[in-house]
Amino acid sequence: MNANNLSETWPKSNFVDTEAAQADETVGPLRMSANFLRRASSNILKSWSKLSPNENDDIMDELEFQMVRARPHSIDYLASITYFNREEIKDIYRRFKQECPNGMLDEETFKTVFQQFFPVGDTSQYAHFIFNTFQKDSFGNVTFEVFLQTMSIIIRGSTEERLVWIFNLYDIDNDKVLGVQDIQLIIESLYYMVGKNLEVDGQLVKRHIRFFMDKYSPSADNKEITIDGFLNTCYQDSKTMAAINQYDCGI
Repeated sequence: MNANNLSETWPKSNFVDTEAAQADETVGPLRMSANFLRRASSNILKSWSKLSPNENDDIMDELEFQMVRARPHSIDYLASITYFNREEIKDIYRRFKQECPNGMLDEETFKTVFQQFFPVGDTSQYAHFIFNTFQKDSFGNVTFEVFLQTMSIIIRGSTEERLVWIFNLYDIDNDKVLGVQDIQLIIESLYYMVGKNLEVDGQLVKRHIRFFMDKYSPSADNKEITIDGFLNTCYQDSKTMAAINQYDCGI
């Protein structure tokens, strides 16, 4: 089966752009991830309920106090380390506090929010992989500052920042290279997200893994993908670049 034939079997979903769903399989998993991440990250920020206007001052006083209490950082500092402006940070914080009243994001809350946008499948594994890209405290929780920085990269970061983040997402075992096991876990989690049955589609998953490894690995045996090989291949592929650069969106 060649790449063009594989494009007909790649799992399709209402959350995947038509062009991406019809892509040849050598870029299918990456482009599918790009579309899922763009839509999910934007929706996460948009979906959290806003507080009423008269609560705005109290919320912002709390944010300023929390940041100063932890370290001498203000909203201006958060704006300086992200691609969000002051008003956007205020809005994101109000929504963040609705889901995380204690000011900390835990994995179960993140999984619950993420699942809302892919109701036909099981997003728990993919959400777990995304959550692992956050820097966490000793209790495994994520601060608002860390959450904001990560969302900033996903939604508005440079092409290289986004690609490096995706590479780290795919690097499940954190060994600085992407191996067959890493890619298998990512592709399987994408299948789960769109409600596919891996017992039925197991052989197809193996073909997808091989196409991905063949495309992005510079080594003859295709056993691992380095960050340099990953970036260089992505930069040379116009369809991949188009998918990555579609991330930018409003909140």
